[in-house]
Amino acid sequence: MGVLPTPGVSMLMKKNSFSLGIMITASHNPHSDNGIKMFKSDGFKLEENIEVEIEEIIFQKKTNPTQCVSTVGTKSEAKKSFLNY
Repeated sequence: MGVLPTPGVSMLMKKNSFSLGIMITASHNPHSDNGIKMFKSDGFKLEENIEVEIEEIIFQKKTNPTQCVSTVGTKSEAKKSFLNY
């Protein structure tokens, strides 16, 4: 998508048939407010318990990333037409 405000990811999730949206944030806010935000297909953020579970997997390195590749869904590249809202 390129550079866009966080609510833009939410709107594009609702408008298109994406299964997950990820926003990497960094701004004028305190560093504790920056990070990764994940959105469900309905445009709402993932529930906190799911985010905690994902964080635990990442920080505890419970999985080998190369083993996960075969289980990951397909990749969709955003086309400029998605931005015509």
